[in-house]
Amino acid sequence: MKKIMQAALYYARKKNRLRWFDSQEQSTTPNVELIINGTFDTNSDSWPTYGSQPPESITIESGQLNLAGVQHSAVAQIIPTEIGESYPIAAYVEQDGYVQVKSIDGTTIIDNLNNGADGTFSDTFVALETQTIIILALGATGLGVFDNTSVKQSKLVINGGFDASLSHWINANSHWAWVSGRAYHASIGSFNTLRTLLSLEIGETYSVTFDAEHVSGGLYRCQSRDVSNNPIADFTYTNDTTDTHTFAFTASEADIYIAFARDDSGVASEFYIDNVLVDKV
Repeated sequence: MKKIMQAALYYARKKNRLRWFDSQEQSTTPNVELIINGTFDTNSDSWPTYGSQPPESITIESGQLNLAGVQHSAVAQIIPTEIGESYPIAAYVEQDGYVQVKSIDGTTIIDNLNNGADGTFSDTFVALETQTIIILALGATGLGVFDNTSVKQSKLVINGGFDASLSHWINANSHWAWVSGRAYHASIGSFNTLRTLLSLEIGETYSVTFDAEHVSGGLYRCQSRDVSNNPIADFTYTNDTTDTHTFAFTASEADIYIAFARDDSGVASEFYIDNVLVDKV
C-alpha cells in the first residue's frame, strides 16, 4: 500500500526506478485515455505493485500483463477523476484475475469489473474523489492475465465545479484562490488568467455556461486563448453581474484555452467563478 498511497501522484516503472507524475500531466480532453500503458505492448511501466503482498512475478507475454503470486496480489494506477462524474472502464482478463476500482485510500470498492470471470468486460463507474485507483489483482489461484485496460475521459471541462481545488486549471501568477468550492479572483488591476485547455472540432459550435458572483470593481472576462496563451477571436464575453451566463462560439482552432480574468485594463475587479461547462451544440 505504501508505494501507491501517496496523495496526488502517479507512478511509472522505468528501468527499475519509480518516476512521479502530478495529476495534471495527464490529458483531460474528451474521449482521451486516462490509463497510461493499459495495453502492455512491451512492459508494465506505470503499474507499480499495490497492497501488502506484491505479485511474485510480473511479466509481459504476447503483449499481455501476466501476474503470479498469492490471492489479492496486485498492481495499480491512480487516475484523475471528477467527483460525481461517470467514467467508462474496460479490460481483458484471464486466469482468475480481477479488476477493481477503489477510493484513493483503498477502503471503498467503487466497481468490480469482472468478479473473477474471463473475457473482455466493460462498465461505468461514478467517481467519489478527484483521484481514483484502478487495481489489477489476483484471485484464489494466484494467476492473472490482463490487457487493454481503459478508462476514458468524456467531458470537455475538468473540475469546472471547483469542488475541492483549482486542479486541472492553470493559475497565472497564483493570483486565483480556491474558496468554498469556487474560483476566487481577488481585487487587483493586473491581468491574471485562470484557464484550462480544451480540444475542439474546428468549425463546430460550442456553448459556454458559468456562474459568476461580482463582488466589486470592474468587469470580468471569459475568453478564448491559443496554446501559446495569446487571445484569439473565438469569443470574449464580459459582464459585471452576479448571474449564470451562457453564450455560444464557433471553434476556429482545435486546441484552445477557456480563460477567466478581470476585463477593464488597470481596473481592479473582485469576483467568483463556478460551474464552468462547455458543450458541443
